[in-house]
Amino acid sequence: MNLKNNIGRVLLELLYPGRCPVCDGILAFGEGRIHKHCTKVLQKVGPVYCLKCGRPIYREEDAFCRHCREEKHDFDSGVSVYMYRGEMKASIYRFKYGNRQEYAAYYGRELAKAIAARRDMRTAGLIVPVPLYSEKLLQRGFNQAQLLAQEVSALLKIPMKPDLVRRVRATTAQKELGAYERRKNLKKAFKIGQDDVELDSIIVVDDIFTTGSTIDGVARVLKEAGAKKVYAATLAIGVSKD
Repeated sequence: MNLKNNIGRVLLELLYPGRCPVCDGILAFGEGRIHKHCTKVLQKVGPVYCLKCGRPIYREEDAFCRHCREEKHDFDSGVSVYMYRGEMKASIYRFKYGNRQEYAAYYGRELAKAIAARRDMRTAGLIVPVPLYSEKLLQRGFNQAQLLAQEVSALLKIPMKPDLVRRVRATTAQKELGAYERRKNLKKAFKIGQDDVELDSIIVVDDIFTTGSTIDGVARVLKEAGAKKVYAATLAIGVSKD
């Protein structure tokens, strides 16, 4: 049975080769999930980062970025892998709007590594992807946050519940709004899918962290339902100069 599965995977890879998440070039058979020369193209968040959201900071004496010094978040702490700029922006755009679902295999692995390196997160009891509104999910055909969460869940052996939180109303695209408008836009956008949450800690997974308003909205309903700690884990994070 395993031999048949392996043969099937080989044939699938030969007939439908994947694409590199960085350059979008076709991957050769056996090359893996990314071109070797592309692994260093994307800018990773460095070792000095905000203790609240995970955004890179540029002064070692600072514990928090400017955003987290000025605004309160509903999640407890966050981690992100890449800076949301340049090739990373283009890659996520293709991932979401170009149907490049195969990108999730590599990016999910990188996000799992970042979570595993965090003592406060790696013992979490559940992973929850940020949900899409039903109409947008139907239009796109998949939820990119859920694809990432599935990879992280499988690698870290942490259960995932894609339907624990539901998006109950359509919202304006967050990229078109300022910080205050983002928070207002997401008010009452999420609803818990069950009566209570009997877990100490939950990781909320999304593709991009900008102001944190989206994950705040999810964290809020999870805590109202009984979650003790909610962490943010995102593929890329917006960067600004302090």
